[in-house]
Amino acid sequence: MNLPKLFIERIEHQLGQHNLPLFVAAMNQKPIHAIRIHKAFSPLFQSLSLKQVPWHESGFYIDDAVINGQHPYHHAGAFYFQEASAMAVVPMLDIQPNDLVLDIAAAPGSKYTDIASRLGPQGFLIANDIDARRAQTLMFNIERLGLSQAIVTQHDPHHLPTLFPHFFDKILVDAPCSGEGMFRKDPAAVSAWSVEHVQTCATRQAYLLEDAVKLLKPGGRIVYSTCTFAPEENELLIRKFLETHPAFRLINHHLHHQFDAKTTQGVGVKLWPHLIRGEGHYVVVLQHQGAPSKPIKFTHRMKNPMPPAWIRFAEETLSNQDFQPNFALDERLFQIPISYQYHSALHTLRAGVYVGDIEKNIFYPSHHLAHNLRIQDVKQNLNLTLDDSRLNRYLQGEEILADIEKGWILISVDGLPLGWGKASQGRIKNHYPKALRLLNTRK
Repeated sequence: MNLPKLFIERIEHQLGQHNLPLFVAAMNQKPIHAIRIHKAFSPLFQSLSLKQVPWHESGFYIDDAVINGQHPYHHAGAFYFQEASAMAVVPMLDIQPNDLVLDIAAAPGSKYTDIASRLGPQGFLIANDIDARRAQTLMFNIERLGLSQAIVTQHDPHHLPTLFPHFFDKILVDAPCSGEGMFRKDPAAVSAWSVEHVQTCATRQAYLLEDAVKLLKPGGRIVYSTCTFAPEENELLIRKFLETHPAFRLINHHLHHQFDAKTTQGVGVKLWPHLIRGEGHYVVVLQHQGAPSKPIKFTHRMKNPMPPAWIRFAEETLSNQDFQPNFALDERLFQIPISYQYHSALHTLRAGVYVGDIEKNIFYPSHHLAHNLRIQDVKQNLNLTLDDSRLNRYLQGEEILADIEKGWILISVDGLPLGWGKASQGRIKNHYPKALRLLNTRK
């Protein structure tokens, strides 16, 4: 890897002449691959004897030749590809089930989905991203993982404090950065690097932190992270922040001992690729010293009568009648989180589970609903194994055969929901979303 000369000189200043060759050697190694297991620990993972990421209870290192994005378990939302070092961030938020949480720059969603898995039904979680394309990727990941607490917004972070002044218990500022820690994963980041780019990122990051302060409750916590080694974007920025915000102090999380705090002089920790099995990262925990305010108790604001089309679908298809949409927008049905309170100025792209659509008084279930259900929640389920030839045919969008009664059927793999099919006369019409289908390589 041809690393920029000025970058190498700065790294030598940070690490010392003795450690520089170790760092450069690590940067020339292959990237480390890992997953965060989201659903049941399936037999495949057990058979592979995966090694756990030391700082995350659900993180495991993988061989990407065995587990990749085409694997049926990935389609079923059983796991999320996440860089191992990035998994150190969310545990430092210390999420509690009823927390009010903001991920201020959330897409594509690796950290956000980790937060969502830790919240209870009374928790409140907003995933915000200013970029519409990235926000769409975030919503795709939310659907695949079957998350029900998702509230996705598209705002300039600078506008959020007017909507949620001093509202959140925990805020993640996973700041866009110069990406030095991802150099061996992303060669384009190497060619884009410059001293000027580092400074531009640092300026933007400082503004993000100021926005977070205005959004945080007294007694709340901000976790700031980057995937860069640059002091200007990390410890120097945080030192300046603490000088101008005396109500905040640094917190040493119990995970800190696994990482390097010497090169940051104790202002957060750095994850160096020559010291740990992962890419480059920086994390710091900032705790506000004010007295915590009284927790908010949420109740549903909106209760809509159930459309007849949904009632028919539920009676014919669902064995668990506890699941009910609670909000209708035109002909689209949603199950919004208990904590969601509609704000007229909030640009919400998604709140909760998109349940499906009504067309000509017929209900069509969504892919998000399929991933939000369990196989025991439906009356008809076709559970396929990895060696069943129908599995790939289904994921490729083809019709498959099964001795199933007429009606909607949930297709699954090893007990993990994949999507919908519509059965009739022993044939199952495929309703797997076209954009997600595997490429059919058969001639």
